[in-house]
Amino acid sequence: FAEGKVPHFPTAQKELGTVNRGQNRQVTPILRAGKTPGKVEVDLKVQDQLPLHGSLELNDKYSSNTTRTRLNGSVRYENLWQKDHSLGLSFQVSPEDLNEVKVISGTYVIPRMNGDYFAAYGVISKSNISAVGDVSVIGDGQIAGIRYIHPLPLLDHYYHSLTLGADYKDFKESILLGADTSKTPISYTALSLGYDANYSMTDAQAQANVTVNFAPRGIGNENKEFDDKRTLAKANYVYLRTDLKYTQKLLSDWSMQARLGAQLANQPLISAEQFAIGGVDSVRGYLESSELGDNGVSGTIELRTPPLIKYLNNSYFKDNVKELYAYGFFYAGYVSIYDALASQDESNSLSSLGLGVKLKATKGLFGNLDYAHALNDSGVVKSGDDRVHFKVGYEW
Repeated sequence: FAEGKVPHFPTAQKELGTVNRGQNRQVTPILRAGKTPGKVEVDLKVQDQLPLHGSLELNDKYSSNTTRTRLNGSVRYENLWQKDHSLGLSFQVSPEDLNEVKVISGTYVIPRMNGDYFAAYGVISKSNISAVGDVSVIGDGQIAGIRYIHPLPLLDHYYHSLTLGADYKDFKESILLGADTSKTPISYTALSLGYDANYSMTDAQAQANVTVNFAPRGIGNENKEFDDKRTLAKANYVYLRTDLKYTQKLLSDWSMQARLGAQLANQPLISAEQFAIGGVDSVRGYLESSELGDNGVSGTIELRTPPLIKYLNNSYFKDNVKELYAYGFFYAGYVSIYDALASQDESNSLSSLGLGVKLKATKGLFGNLDYAHALNDSGVVKSGDDRVHFKVGYEW
């Protein structure tokens, strides 16, 4: 909108989309007849809020031979320099034993006027995990990465984008057995190319991510480090990873969500690049990353009840609860590895079924509670074991 010029509404709509892409500011143009015949006046109505957000969460996303709870926290400011730059910091610790897990990460995001985004991030992790008997694992890791996100032309109800990425990963791991130490450090550069899509319909929504992760020759990766870390693993590798999600509204406010994740590799991979199954976000009823594989697939189907708040004849709950529903679920996962050693299984499967409930309050409180029944053996979890997963937190 420029004084004395005819508004070009397609351009104005595109620029408003850029201005309104954050959650902290909404600009709405209000058009009315001008004081001069044939002229139009435009007011811009602006609604904004403090661009500071954060969260604190306690959950039980733990792995084998560690204490049960994890404490996660994050804070981000989304309008640095008055240019919508975003700076975020987050952490994860094991509150029952702070020496087990300590992770801190930071992210910086720069939006561009053409709708693209540039992001840089870093992760520092430290762990000291007791394993079986006198064996313990000490590991420090650092990851630094960049991403460039380019939204593709909009189609009817279809939003999609391309993401280019590069990461530098440095892991130092020592396995202690009495006075003996076995060290398998590794550092390498990895590249990625991803495609994201979101298709919205009246009663359904579909989301998809397809990413090619690869490390070509000539970028400094050492074959010996990869072979020391995993027999027959090579410094140049490629694998495809996908994540598909579909949500469908059903009759009487019931709904269904299905999700499928998969990975296809061309050779043995080190553990940091393998596909993991087991845990709250993969196959419930098992510990986090219970099984790893070079190739793998995992899926879930979840049936959700109508919003339970409408059945509660209580004004307090209706005023303070934003989302409350129960669900039943079935999870399954399968992984396989190339060139398995004599002590390894070539493949492993996990599956479970159970019930859960999700709560989100209007003032930032949230929580999940899941009961899962395991249908396969995996480590300390045996077929028929029951496990309760929980998550509780506050966000603003």
